[in-house]
Amino acid sequence: MQKIVAEDWELDPGFRERLAAWDVFLESFDGLLPGGVGIFNFDGGHIRPLYVSESAVLLCEGIEPELRGEARENVACLLPEEDQKKLRECAQTARRNSKILDCVIRYYTSKNKKGWMWVRGRVMNEYRDRLVYMMVLLDVTAQKEMENELRIQNERYLLLEETSNEILFELKLNDDVLTYSYRELNGELNRRRISHYSRLMRENPLVHPEHRDMFREQLLAASRGAVQNQMEYLSRISGNGYEWHRVYYKSVEDESGNVLRIIGRIRNIHDEVLKRQRGLQHYHVAGAESAIQRKVRECLEDADLEDSHAVVILSVYSFKKMVEERGVACGDAVTRFILSLFRGGVFDLTGPLGDGKFLLYAKNIAKDDLEHTVTGMIRLAESPGAAADGLTLCCNAGAAVADGAVDFDMIFQEAEAALDDAKLMKGASYVCSCVEGEE
Repeated sequence: MQKIVAEDWELDPGFRERLAAWDVFLESFDGLLPGGVGIFNFDGGHIRPLYVSESAVLLCEGIEPELRGEARENVACLLPEEDQKKLRECAQTARRNSKILDCVIRYYTSKNKKGWMWVRGRVMNEYRDRLVYMMVLLDVTAQKEMENELRIQNERYLLLEETSNEILFELKLNDDVLTYSYRELNGELNRRRISHYSRLMRENPLVHPEHRDMFREQLLAASRGAVQNQMEYLSRISGNGYEWHRVYYKSVEDESGNVLRIIGRIRNIHDEVLKRQRGLQHYHVAGAESAIQRKVRECLEDADLEDSHAVVILSVYSFKKMVEERGVACGDAVTRFILSLFRGGVFDLTGPLGDGKFLLYAKNIAKDDLEHTVTGMIRLAESPGAAADGLTLCCNAGAAVADGAVDFDMIFQEAEAALDDAKLMKGASYVCSCVEGEE
């Protein structure tokens, strides 16, 4: 052992023997009890190490050198803030009650990873608020992970009970092993295991090439932190074809905040997606007039000469890409959200044109009121997460207003031209054009 602070070595004549005895005791377990011993000076907000055995120092071998240097003056820098507070409070309580210090705290084993440490110790010397503790430090991360494994299994089987005709899966990140289970039509439960899952995804991917990057990005995000999400994608089926599937997944952390597993369930939604796509086909038929266009045309034809009219075309930026990356269900959710914003307000008619565009019609509305309403709704639509979790929209709108008898095709084309201007003008989300109607 090396003398670190000369005056502190004389605190207790027998401390050398006790430290040596603890080191021999821990070494006798041949690594089964990783840890060591140390003497620490608790002085106000600092925990200064006076002596730390080499085996205890090795517990933080992944910490960068700068932080190690800082730890020589205040070992608390290796502890999360709440664990620093916990250790100081336990030390004070143990001293007041003449008890052994006994607590479990988290500590940094590397720059981005935390482990669990069991700390036991007693006061060697005290002076006012200055306490000198002799401590035994044991890493108990493995034991904590075993406890967490039981919790994971309970959650997994609860999820299984809620699953009907779906695939349940669990991806162990450290082992790179995917296990999944599913029920046959006769109710029999089957389990399968795939080793080297990341290599399989590279060499023989189960996901359609168009969705592969999105799938990998979502998986990577779930492996880095607590995530609960869903996505739709084309997955390979028997016979080498692809069908639509929806996966609900959740990353599971241990007590230190490290992601250990990604669990979830997969449902075949191929028929559901095809049905939705057939229902949306009228959005994409070139030259066909949509239902909302027909309604506005009829309204203009039946209007009185003293009426004024406003036609607005609103566009959601990158709507097609959004549907390709996040699935048709996301496109449906955005469509419903936009329509819900404008229905029941100043607009008499609202409806989708397709590909993320919407037609809005208002009768007898002032131009300033129209601008105030549309720009206000765009701000609401663009609020982060308003349309769907993790999604932020970007919208533009073009408007055309006219008095008297108005030709629908003319005012619609003017609104389209105004929308194009809104997309091109920097910082503008709304442009309005005036159309001369017939008296």
